[in-house]
Amino acid sequence: MKLSSILRTAKRALETEKGRETGRRLADGAANAARRVAGDKHGGTIDKAHDAARKYLDENRGEQGGTAERRPS
Repeated sequence: MKLSSILRTAKRALETEKGRETGRRLADGAANAARRVAGDKHGGTIDKAHDAARKYLDENRGEQGGTAERRPS
């Protein structure tokens, strides 16, 4: 499978609430694993990346046109 096909499929998955929930769960798991491996040395960087991923998943919805639509705050 080509990388472009994988990315298109992932983008379509993030257009659904179920897909975004799966993304949140994966982001949480990846951040926890990184904290275990890196310890306190890179904790700030890991937290920043985790927060950015969660913010994207919570505020944005992918569209077919390649842009993101923000929900009203």
